[in-house]
Amino acid sequence: MPRLPRPQPNYLPALLSLLGLFHSLGLVQGNSNGAPKSACDWMSPWHEPYTEPQAGPAPYAFRIYGKESLAGNLVAVCLVGDEPFSGFMIQAHDPAGAVLGSWPASQLTSSAQPMTCESQNDTVTHVSSTMKQVVPLKWQSPSNYTGEVSFKAAVVKDYTTFWTGVTSEAFTLQIS
Repeated sequence: MPRLPRPQPNYLPALLSLLGLFHSLGLVQGNSNGAPKSACDWMSPWHEPYTEPQAGPAPYAFRIYGKESLAGNLVAVCLVGDEPFSGFMIQAHDPAGAVLGSWPASQLTSSAQPMTCESQNDTVTHVSSTMKQVVPLKWQSPSNYTGEVSFKAAVVKDYTTFWTGVTSEAFTLQIS
């Protein structure tokens, strides 16, 4: 009896699935080396396809060490999470929404880097997408401003799960 040819496996569906998986893994990383300049206008990640921020309270908050500080001083602040997060973007704002101060690179830990949105180093963002729960920071307050300041953040848990408008309690800058 003649031997029938053995059916050859069809690798195409498996290969396509594997390529899709690798593509998806790349997307999960998002902006793994910090927020892009395009995020400055809305303080929101622009991961494609665009998804809406999470509704309800964020599992992230700011800890500020002191309710008052002298204008021109460094202010210690931490972004902390009840859940790990992969990315963030933070600015300091006055009550009218203007961005204030700067984030000196020399005062940041290895998990944060300054970026420029409106003025030099006025924003801080993540260095990598490594999961973190605490990011200690130091913000340089402006020497020519007195009044209330609050920190505002967008915090990314993963590619499609993020919160915007995470805001600290206000604190006061004053002249000595």
